[in-house]
Amino acid sequence: MSYAYYKEVFEPTCVRACASGAFTRCRKDLGTSSATAADSAREVFVLKGNNILELYQVVECELKGKKKLKFNLVRTVTMGGIVNAIETLRGRTKSQRDALVLLSESAQVSVIEYAPEAPDAVEDFRTTSLHSFADYDAVTLARNESRARKKLRCDPQGRLCAMMFYSDFVALIPTREHNLDELLQITDAVEVKKEEDSAPKRQKTSGANRFHKGTDVISLLEVCKVSYVKDICFLHGYNEPVLCLLHESSSSVSKGPTWPGRLRECKDTCGIKAFSINTTHRRYPKLMEKVNLPYDAFAVQGMPGVGGKCLVMCSDYILLLDHRTMNAVAVNKFGFSGFAKEIPLDRMAEPTGGDAMHTANVNQARKNAYLVIPEVVPQIQKIAQNETAMGMDLAGCKLAWLECFKNDGVNKAHGIMALQNGQLVLVTIKTDAMSMRGSSSSKLFDFKVCGSSSMPSCVSTLSENVLFLGSQLGSSVLLRCRMASSKSIKSSSSPNEEALPEDEGNVENDSSAPRNDGEGDDDNELEKELFASEMDVDLDTLSLTVCDRLSNLGPIQDMVNINTNPKKKEDIALAAAVGYGKHGGVAILSQNWRYESLLKIDLADIKFLRTVYSEEGDAKKSQGSAYHAYLVLSTSESTMILETKEELELVTEKVNFVTEHPTICVGNLKARERIAQVYKKGVRIMVGTKVAQDISCKEILSSTKLEGDPSDLEIKDACVCDPYVLVLLSNGTLGMLRGDGNSKGKVAEFGGKSRGDISCMNVVKNGCGYFGTQDSSDTHLCFMCDNLAGLEVVSLPSFTTVFKSTSVYQGYAKLSNANEAGMEATSPSVSVSQIHCQIDRLTRDLWVSLMISDGFLYVYKLDGNPVGGHHLTRVSVLNEFLLNSGSPSNVTRRMMRLENVGKHNGYFVTGDKPFVVFLSQGQVRVYSAFRDGPITSITPFHNVNCNHGFVFATESGQLNVCNFNDRVSSTLSWWAEVKTVGATVHKITYSAETGVIAALVSKGIPYRKRKPEEGGGDAHATNVYAAQEAAVAARDKEEAFEVQLISAETLEVLWSHTLGPAEVGMSISSVYVKNQTDQSVSSIIAVGTATPRGEDYPCRGNVHLFKIEKQDIPNVELGQPSVKWGASLVTSKDFRGSPGGGGVHVVTCLDGYLLVGIGIKVLLFKWNGQYPPETPPGYPKIPQLEQCGFFDSTLFASSLATVKKFVLSGDSMRGIHFLRWLDAGNDSRKVLQLLSHDYDKPPIHHVQFLIDGSTLAIMGVDMHGNIRMYAFDPKDPDSLKGKKLLSRAVFYSGGRVSGVTRMTAKASSNSPAMTVSHRIGVCLSTYDASLGMLFPLDETTFKRLRSLQDRLVSSMVQVAGLNPLRFRHAKNVEAGRGQSSDKVLDGQTIWKFLHLSIEEQNKVAKLIGSRRETVLNSLRSLAVGMGVY
Repeated sequence: MSYAYYKEVFEPTCVRACASGAFTRCRKDLGTSSATAADSAREVFVLKGNNILELYQVVECELKGKKKLKFNLVRTVTMGGIVNAIETLRGRTKSQRDALVLLSESAQVSVIEYAPEAPDAVEDFRTTSLHSFADYDAVTLARNESRARKKLRCDPQGRLCAMMFYSDFVALIPTREHNLDELLQITDAVEVKKEEDSAPKRQKTSGANRFHKGTDVISLLEVCKVSYVKDICFLHGYNEPVLCLLHESSSSVSKGPTWPGRLRECKDTCGIKAFSINTTHRRYPKLMEKVNLPYDAFAVQGMPGVGGKCLVMCSDYILLLDHRTMNAVAVNKFGFSGFAKEIPLDRMAEPTGGDAMHTANVNQARKNAYLVIPEVVPQIQKIAQNETAMGMDLAGCKLAWLECFKNDGVNKAHGIMALQNGQLVLVTIKTDAMSMRGSSSSKLFDFKVCGSSSMPSCVSTLSENVLFLGSQLGSSVLLRCRMASSKSIKSSSSPNEEALPEDEGNVENDSSAPRNDGEGDDDNELEKELFASEMDVDLDTLSLTVCDRLSNLGPIQDMVNINTNPKKKEDIALAAAVGYGKHGGVAILSQNWRYESLLKIDLADIKFLRTVYSEEGDAKKSQGSAYHAYLVLSTSESTMILETKEELELVTEKVNFVTEHPTICVGNLKARERIAQVYKKGVRIMVGTKVAQDISCKEILSSTKLEGDPSDLEIKDACVCDPYVLVLLSNGTLGMLRGDGNSKGKVAEFGGKSRGDISCMNVVKNGCGYFGTQDSSDTHLCFMCDNLAGLEVVSLPSFTTVFKSTSVYQGYAKLSNANEAGMEATSPSVSVSQIHCQIDRLTRDLWVSLMISDGFLYVYKLDGNPVGGHHLTRVSVLNEFLLNSGSPSNVTRRMMRLENVGKHNGYFVTGDKPFVVFLSQGQVRVYSAFRDGPITSITPFHNVNCNHGFVFATESGQLNVCNFNDRVSSTLSWWAEVKTVGATVHKITYSAETGVIAALVSKGIPYRKRKPEEGGGDAHATNVYAAQEAAVAARDKEEAFEVQLISAETLEVLWSHTLGPAEVGMSISSVYVKNQTDQSVSSIIAVGTATPRGEDYPCRGNVHLFKIEKQDIPNVELGQPSVKWGASLVTSKDFRGSPGGGGVHVVTCLDGYLLVGIGIKVLLFKWNGQYPPETPPGYPKIPQLEQCGFFDSTLFASSLATVKKFVLSGDSMRGIHFLRWLDAGNDSRKVLQLLSHDYDKPPIHHVQFLIDGSTLAIMGVDMHGNIRMYAFDPKDPDSLKGKKLLSRAVFYSGGRVSGVTRMTAKASSNSPAMTVSHRIGVCLSTYDASLGMLFPLDETTFKRLRSLQDRLVSSMVQVAGLNPLRFRHAKNVEAGRGQSSDKVLDGQTIWKFLHLSIEEQNKVAKLIGSRRETVLNSLRSLAVGMGVY
C-alpha cells in the first residue's frame, strides 16, 4: 500500500483558549441610545483543538416569560495550521471594532477581523496583517531548545502587540496610530450634504484595529538583562505601553533556574521587570524591578482600572506589586514553615519485620511527610497575609476581573479565580495606597469560595457581569454574576418586585437549553452542587448562575468498536472513554442517529404521516403540553386515521377525514382547534371530527385570477402554517387560504400568486420582522422556488416581494437580494426540489434549506440589517454520508419538520438514504438515518406513553414509534449518548459474546491501610514508602482503580471489582485465549496493572484474567430480571522487578496466547486454565499462565498490535519492531522472531496494521501526533534484506493521539475509486476530543485528488495566511527523517471542494484535467468507505 487518505470526521470539542471583545460591532454603536448597558460586546472567540476557531455572540432570549443569556454561533472556520494562542486587539477608538490576533506554530502572527461585507473576506474573515518571525536567527537557533515558550499579549488600549518566543526574545508590533477617517473634519456643510446625497445607500461599516508595517525584535538578555522569561503582560494606566516580564534570572550559578530538589541551595529565583516601550525611537526605559520572588511563580497579570499594579501568581502565594510596594498573601500551609497537614499515625499499620530502629525511621518518615522546613520557604513569607485556611493550590489557576461590585468609597478590585480542581473563588483586593503601605496585619486580600466548575483552560470577561469559563476536560460555561443587597433578595418573594432567576443555572429544566453530552437527571443534581446560587459579600449578595454551556466530551482516553445490534454485524458504533474526574464517563458515538424503539407495527405502503391536535385532545395535558389526537396515515390510494390514546386505535370510519384520496398535507389552525386536510382535489376544514368547510381546486384557481381548466388541476404540494394553508397546483400556481378565527373554522379570505412556474414552497411565521418587514402588517413569509432555480420571498397575506435571487442551485456563498437581476435566466440542468424554512426558537435565527434535484443540500442563514441589506449566508454542512445521499433515490425526498422531539429541533429528509438535520443556536448538525433503510415519512408524536417522541414509516412496511433518552446530544459532529460515572474512565474494551463494555475506572474512596514494609531494605526507599503512605492517610482519601462491566444498551454499571491499594490499572483488553488443558477457546477480559512506589522502589505489576458470566440477583422484585452479567477472577499473575519495571502496560492476544508488554520485554504466555492438571509428587506445579516466548524491545514496549501471527511492538522512545510468531507445534520451535524495525527510532505510542486486499502495511503514531506509514519489502535494496522498515510517509494528525482502533471500510461495487476488495483502516482519537480516519487508497484516485488538493490550496485564499499543506507536515522531527506527507491526502482540504459553487467546481475540475462529476464520484467513494459507524 503506497497511498492513503486521512480526514478528521469528528470536530474537537475541547476549548483551549478564548478571547472576548467587540468583533461584529464597534463600541460606538454599542453606546448609542438604543443600546442598553447590558448590551455590551458579549462576543467571544473560542479555539477548539488546535485549529477550529468559533465566534459566539451572547444573546438575550425570552423563554417561558424569562430573559436568559444564550450562546449563538456566528461563524466557525477551520484554520490551515496550529494556533498556539489568540488575543483581542482592542480598537483604539470607539469607532473601531476589535480584531483577533493569532500566534501560529511557526512564530507567525496574524490579525483577522470579522468583515462579512468586505469583498476580500474569506469565510467572512479578512486577514489584515501577517508577520512571520520564522527566519530570524534567534528563532532558528532556539528552535530545538526545551524552553520553547510562546506567549502573545496585546496592550489594553490597542497600541501594541508583544509576542514572546523561546523565552529570551520578544517581537513588538505596533498598531496604526490613528483612524484617519475620524481625524478629518469637514466643516463645509454644503459639501457634506452633497456627499451624503451622492453616496449610495449602504451600511456604514467601521474597520477593526490593525498592525503597522514596522516590527521590532529585541533580545531580552541584551536589552533588559533578563532571561528565562515565564510570562509577560501589559500594565494599565500609562501613556505608553508598559510591558512587564516575569523571569527566572540566570546571572549566577546560585541564582539560576531551580526546582524543588534544589530549594535548600537556591529558592527565590524569580523576578519582575517592567519597561516602557517607545516604538518610534526604539527606547525601553525601565520603570519597575522586583527580585527574590518565589521560584514557582508562573503568571503575571495587570490589574485593570489600577495604574501600574500587577499580580504575580505562585503555587502558594499571590503577590501584589507596583514600583513602590510589594504585598503578598499565602493561600495554603505550604507558604509557611511547619506541618502542612496532620498525619493520622494511629490509622496506619505498625511496621513489622524490623528492629526498633526501623520502626522509629518509618514513624519519623510518616510524621514528616508534610513537614515544610524553613530553608525552603520563600522570603516573601515575612510580609505575607495568612490565608492558609483556604487551602488553595494556585498552580495553573485562571483569573478574570469583575465590574459588577460597588466599592463604597474604597478602592477594590474583584475577580473570579478558577482553580485547577474546578473551584471558583471570589478575590477582593484593596488597591488604595494606604492599604498597600499598611502593616502586614492589614487584610489586603479577601477570598470566598463561590462554587465549582470544570477544570478551566481559559477564562474571559464578556461584560461587566458575564464570564466565560472554557475547559478542556468538561463543558465550557457562561456565568452571570449579579450583585444585589441582601434585603432585596429576601424581599424578592413579592410578586411586584423583580427577583433573581435562581433556576437559571439549572439549564436542564429548560427544554431549549443545549445539553451537555449525555447529561440527565444525575447531572441536574451535580450542577446544583457545582454552582452556588447566592453568596454574601460585604453586605451585598453575589448571585452566580449558569446561563448556557458549550458541550464538550472531554479528552477521549480510549475507544473500542461495539456492536449495537446483534442481528446486524455491520451495525457498529464507537464506545469511548471520555472526560476526566467528576466529568468522566462512557460515550457511544455514531454517525447514525440512535433512539429507543417503543412500538413496531406492520403497515405497508405508507407514503405520508402526520400527527395533529384536536379540540377534544386539548383536555388531556401532560406537564402543560397537549397530547396529539390523531395520526394521519396516507398510502398510495387512500388515507387511514389512528387515534393516539394510550394505544393506537384505527378510527378511519368514525371520523370525517377524507379517506378515499391520499393526504398531501395536514395541520392545525386557530391554535390547534381546527384541522386542515389537503388532498389532491381540495382542502377540508374540520372542527374536531365534524366537517366545517370543503374547498375545491376550482375555488382556489378562481382566487388567483389565472385562466385555466380547473377540471384538470390537482394539488401537488401544500403547507399548513396557522392561519394559512398554501397549496401548489399542478400548473405551478400558488393558492392561499386564510382561516378566520371568528367564522368557526371557515375560510374567510382567498389569495394566490399568479405564476405558473413554482416548483416548491414553504411558509414560516414572521415574528421578528425578517427582511426589513418590521413595520408591515403581514405576519408570515412564503419562500418559493421556480423551475429556473430562482428564489422569491413574499410576505403574507399581501404577497409583497421582500427578497429575490436567481440561480440558487449554484450554491453561492451568499445570496443577495436581486444579486443577479442583470443576468439572463437560463434553464439549469438541476433545480430546487424541496425548500424548508425554520426559526430557531431561542435565537430567532431564520434558516433556509434547499434540496437540489441531484441530492445536494444547501443550508442558508439570514444575515444583514435594514441599512446594509439582507442576504442569505451559506453554512458549511460536511458529513461523509451526506455526499453519498446525493445519488438517485427511489423514495421521494421530502424535508419534514421535527419540533420539540426530545428537546431537539430541525427537519428530516426522507429517501433511500435518509438523514436528519438539527438546528440550534447557530449550529447545523447532520446525522445519518441509513440504519433503518429507506424512510418514506416521519412526524413528531406526543402521548401518554411516548413523551415528545416521533413516528416514522419505512419502505419495507413498518411503522416505528420511538423517542430519545435524556443522555443523547445533538450538538456534536456525531450522534452522542453519554453516561457520566463521576470518575475517570482510563481504558475501555468490549466483549462481543456478551455485549458488555469493560472499563478501567479510577475514583476517590476512603483511605485503605497499606501493607507495612518489612525491615532490612534500603533506608531511603523505606522512607519514600512510608511518606507516600502517610500522604494518602493525611488526605483520608485515595484514588482507587476499578474494573467495571457496563451495559452497552443502558450504560449502567453491572459489576465492579476494586483493585488493591496503590494498584494502578494500565491496560484492559478482551482477548481470546486457548485453554491448553482442554483445548477450548475462551473470551477473557485481561487487565494489566502496576504498583509504582517511585524511582527508589521496584515497581510491581499484575495480570488479572476475568471471565464474564451471568450471575443471580438476590432479593429481586417481581417482574424484574433475576440475572445479570458479572465476572469472576480466574487467573492472576504477579510480576516483580522485571527489567524496565514490572508494570504491565499493554495486554493483547496472539493465536490463542496472551501477549503482554512489561517494561522492556514483550512476553508470550499460554493459559493452562483456571485449574491446571496436577503434577506428580516432587515436580513443580503447572502455573495458570506459563511463559512460552519473549522479545526484548529497545527501551519500553508501549503498544502492541497483532494480525494472524504477526506482531507490531511500538517502543515509546525507539521506534517500531515487526515480529513473527513461529509455532511448530512443539516446545522446541516457539519463538517471537524479529523481522524488521525502524532505523529512525521515533517515539512511538500507538501501532496498528493497515490492510489493502492482500497488502499489509504498518502504521505508527508518535508522541507528537505524527502518523508514520511503513512498508516491509525485503526485495527493496534500501531495506537491507528486510531488516529495515521503509518509511513511506509522515503525516500530522492534528493533535496528540490517545487511541487507535482498526475498522473495515465499507466498499461499493459500483464505485470506480474503491473496489470490493478487503480494506481495513484505522480510527484515531485525540486528547482534544476529535476523531480521524485513515484508509488505504488506490493510485488512480489518489493522483486525481492530489491534483485537486494542490489546486485548492494554491487558488483559495487561506484565513490568517496559514498553509494547510504545512499544517500536515510532521512536527518535532529532525531534518531528513521522512518528513514527506505527499502520499497521504488531507481530507479537510479536499472536502472544501464542496464549499464551492457549481460554477467554481467546474472551473477547478477543468484545471486538473477532470470533470466535476468525476471528482464528485471520487469523493462519494471516500464517503462510502468512511460510513463505518
